Amino acid sequence: MAIWQTEKTSSRDLPRWRPPFGMTPSGLFRGFPIERLHDVLEHGLDVAPQSAFFATRYPDKAWEYPVGRNLAAMLILDSAQSAPSWVTKPAAADDSWQPDKASYPNEYVDSGRLVHTRFARDRGSRHFTYESMYGFWVPGDARAALLGILLGGPQDTMRVLLESLQGSGSYGLELVP
Repeated sequence: MAIWQTEKTSSRDLPRWRPPFGMTPSGLFRGFPIERLHDVLEHGLDVAPQSAFFATRYPDKAWEYPVGRNLAAMLILDSAQSAPSWVTKPAAADDSWQPDKASYPNEYVDSGRLVHTRFARDRGSRHFTYESMYGFWVPGDARAALLGILLGGPQDTMRVLLESLQGSGSYGLELVP
């Protein structure tokens, strides 16, 4: 896993170079509050392990979030190690079909469709169209799924931030010039 830095911070100014630089795994991108960088390094995500989150296959969309930020942070996950945050009854399933309640413990109805989801009732979307496009979770170890992190802001600021995190978790940071 690597951390890249760019001077760009504007939500509409995604760097033209960006990870995963043609790596075999396809990326899943999520903008996150830079204050949660320690959590990303520790657990692989800025949310609790096994929690649902919103992400996209389009880095320019992820770079827009969170709205109103001064410094940018985006994580890049291996999409092959993620799964949708939702499940619905397959069209060919009979009436005995049941969702895996351990994986999808909550539910809501949207436009007459029963959606089983990992999102808690007070979190996430209650619109299936949005959740079906952007809702994911990592069933395994999210740190293993983390391909990289892209930080946006002045190089000196990012270096001070990363230096402040050295030795503060179970991860190691090696800063290179």
